[in-house]
Amino acid sequence: MPAPQEAHFGNDLSSNYPDVSVVIPAYNAAKTIGNTIETVLAQTVPAKEIIVVDDGSADDTAMVAEGYGPFVKVIRKQNGGPASARNLGVRQAAGEWIALLDADDLWAPDKLERQLRLVADPEVGLVHTLTDGQRAQVPTTLSFEQLWDRNWIVNSTVLLRKKAFENLGGFDETRDLISVEDYNFWLRLAASGWKILLCPEPLTQYTRGIGISSDTPRFYKAALCNINLLADNLSLPKRLVKRRISNIHAEFGRTALYNRNNLLARELLIRSFINYPSPQGFLLIGAACLPAYVLDLKRRARTLLSIIVSKTPMRSRTLKEFP
Repeated sequence: MPAPQEAHFGNDLSSNYPDVSVVIPAYNAAKTIGNTIETVLAQTVPAKEIIVVDDGSADDTAMVAEGYGPFVKVIRKQNGGPASARNLGVRQAAGEWIALLDADDLWAPDKLERQLRLVADPEVGLVHTLTDGQRAQVPTTLSFEQLWDRNWIVNSTVLLRKKAFENLGGFDETRDLISVEDYNFWLRLAASGWKILLCPEPLTQYTRGIGISSDTPRFYKAALCNINLLADNLSLPKRLVKRRISNIHAEFGRTALYNRNNLLARELLIRSFINYPSPQGFLLIGAACLPAYVLDLKRRARTLLSIIVSKTPMRSRTLKEFP
């Protein structure tokens, strides 16, 4: 941990850009939050302030953050989930822009500088970046329709205009939305007309948390709750809603199939097909009816093929040329 006098806010670059407040919700993050804070202090365009919201931690999270001195403001609260922690931090923030950061993620030194180059347009409400290792082709601008089909935005990549946050009333603190409260906010932001831009560089090191395969019921419930809330609040077309619900059933059905829970997979995939019939959905139902050993053979064959391709450059090119 650096001595407080070594950290600094303000250099020649910072005067050229609007003020940024960094908000870090933290729960039992004593082991990681120091490294996270240090990547903020190392920014080429310094933040105006860092606000750590300790969401009822049982460890030394707050003490570690306070060790950075007056450069880090620590707010303690009872545990209420990530949405309530973010809301409290943003409402206390003095910056025109809010950079969201989870307590176990890291930034490249020029992350804020590169994002701030894109905020001159007053209609821009959010700028996000790629994460390390991100493979998907992320659109440079995101419409509501693109976000509706998929959540392209990772929390710790986000630079958010505080005015946009205030216009929307912040993150929805409904307990059933925990794990998708961020996605709910991005969709409401896009629906309200704010522009969402991508800074197309991997400037955030993202630590993956619990995946849907390890807590399927909670994630499944949250995903459906989110879509139903938005459908009611935004008066969305029924066909759009049915298609998205179908995709959610299919996503969790594929996860269940991968985990060889064929009974649950069939149930979810049939629900998906009923909501939005498609040839792919029909094939997935068929796969869920196969014995587990057949699916295991297919998985092993795919793994073996991947190994062969990775170790044989000429063969790799041939496979790519002839899908």
